[in-house]
Amino acid sequence: MPTVLSIVDQVSQFKQILASKPVGAQWDSSNTLFAFWIGINDVGNSFVWLEILYQEGARSFLFLTVAPTDRAPLFLQQGSNVVKCLHPLIANYNAQLAAIVENFKTKHKNLDQVTVFDTQPIFNTLLNNANALGFVNVTGWCETYQNGTPEKTTQISPCAPFLHTSPVVKEEVRQVGASVAPLLVTSNDSKLIKTGFSNKIQRKVRYKEKQKG
Repeated sequence: MPTVLSIVDQVSQFKQILASKPVGAQWDSSNTLFAFWIGINDVGNSFVWLEILYQEGARSFLFLTVAPTDRAPLFLQQGSNVVKCLHPLIANYNAQLAAIVENFKTKHKNLDQVTVFDTQPIFNTLLNNANALGFVNVTGWCETYQNGTPEKTTQISPCAPFLHTSPVVKEEVRQVGASVAPLLVTSNDSKLIKTGFSNKIQRKVRYKEKQKG
């Protein structure tokens, strides 16, 4: 997996390579937008890098807030306590971001366009309407999926989601507390296995389907 440079390192690279407006990259303050979509880890840098970019001639900025990552499958599978801790941290970061940008605008009167774009409504709309939009998995996480999938319905064995329409399966999952629509790895009943079923669910399903047969 490629290493992602921190915002400080990226700004340092810009200063070394592009700030001088070399041939082939002769940017201008009047037509160049500097966009930032960074996370909670970067707030500790106190946005010193923002002043560096300003001193190098940047005048138009776009800042994107942190998305509702508390709804990301990676964190959902870690339980409600993790989600509850993460949610206020995201809100706090986004509030700090807005305040820093306002202070930056107050300090520098010759800025052009400076915008804070809230990404939360878009992501929440997508997650709230996942089924209607054709996404089959918005809660089950697996390493195979960590860099995305080629299609909205891509499923790679043995990762979740394991789609199953059997009423018997859905009822057993509901009783254990797992996700039903679609069936994903969210069972709290026993140790999770990557097919999306806990061992207990599988035993019950096999038993009941044998009785029906």
